[in-house]
Amino acid sequence: MKESQTKQIYEYLKGGNKITALEALRRFGCLRLSARIYDIRKDCLAYGECLVTRPTTQNGKKFVEYGIEKA
Repeated sequence: MKESQTKQIYEYLKGGNKITALEALRRFGCLRLSARIYDIRKDCLAYGECLVTRPTTQNGKKFVEYGIEKA
């Protein structure tokens, strides 16, 4: 059975990686990263982790990058 997108993204972030909506689409086929982040945010709090949201600009485009840090 294939893991859920939420679990795949959570494990990816736990590995010290950062993710953007475009990367989530390419890696996991996830069209609604913000919905998966909402679910992950609840789990992070339970494990003493902090989901970090960083506004980023690249080539004049603004987007958000997510990552996990220890609380």
